[in-house]
Amino acid sequence: IMCNNGCILPVEGFLQGLRDLCTEYGITLIFDEVITGFRMGLGGAQTYFGITPDLSIFAKALASGYPLSAIVGKKEWMSLIEQSKVIHAGTMNSSNATVAAALATIKVLQQENPYQRMFSLGKQLMQGLQETAKKYHHKMLVQGPGPMFNIAFTEQAEIQDYRDTFITDKQLLGRFIAGMHRKGIRIIGRGLWYISAAHTEDDIKQAIKTADEVLLEMQNK
Repeated sequence: IMCNNGCILPVEGFLQGLRDLCTEYGITLIFDEVITGFRMGLGGAQTYFGITPDLSIFAKALASGYPLSAIVGKKEWMSLIEQSKVIHAGTMNSSNATVAAALATIKVLQQENPYQRMFSLGKQLMQGLQETAKKYHHKMLVQGPGPMFNIAFTEQAEIQDYRDTFITDKQLLGRFIAGMHRKGIRIIGRGLWYISAAHTEDDIKQAIKTADEVLLEMQNK
């Protein structure tokens, strides 16, 4: 999922095609799950889509805000580090505090399994934002799987590649995001939203209500 370019989901068969090509030609298939890991599910986007890469990179939600990233993968690739054929060095490698945070995070996610609720809340928020924008005659595209999604002011029905992001109204988006920030709703500046296991239905309702207030202010200026 290209989260930083409009939350573009892979077209049907694309990931399997990559897997097949990499297997056929002996190429390492690497998934960047820095954003999708532990947001799409405990197994990340690879489990959600049913495609197993050779290597994966996780971070962000892995340790609930503690600075931790992890490279994981199949033994045939990871053993190269053990054999000193690949260098993996870092001052903060295996920091006890961050590893403890990750273990605690994974334990909570395993016990509570919040993912169905996260998808549901995300879809609820996406729909609410779209309906609110329509109410004030704004063309807002809301796109993504739910636990993460992107908004853009555009006439397009879908963002299919990074080029489509160049023909969105970034000035209007900037005004909307600035208004949301002033009222206490934190959105990433490019229009990316996240749902976490801590969010509740009341949070979603508050975000939609705040969006309504901001869009009304924008209409009156």
